[in-house]
Amino acid sequence: MDRISVLPDELLLRILSLVPMKDVVRTMILSKRWQSLWTMVPKLEYNCVGHKTEHEIFTEFVYRSLLLNRAPILEN
Repeated sequence: MDRISVLPDELLLRILSLVPMKDVVRTMILSKRWQSLWTMVPKLEYNCVGHKTEHEIFTEFVYRSLLLNRAPILEN
């Protein structure tokens, strides 16, 4: 087992809250544990740079990720 997998969820969520949402969502492919972990991230950071021509896709991504978020409190 890798070292990051043994870290508590609380610490992993703190780490995930420091990276852009697009990368947070990508973590769900790492393992079954990560498939739902990303939905508990309390800080959501979206980066719309490079999405000018794909505004509708970016808007849908933000909308869906907000709907799927299950954090008890959203800090950002």
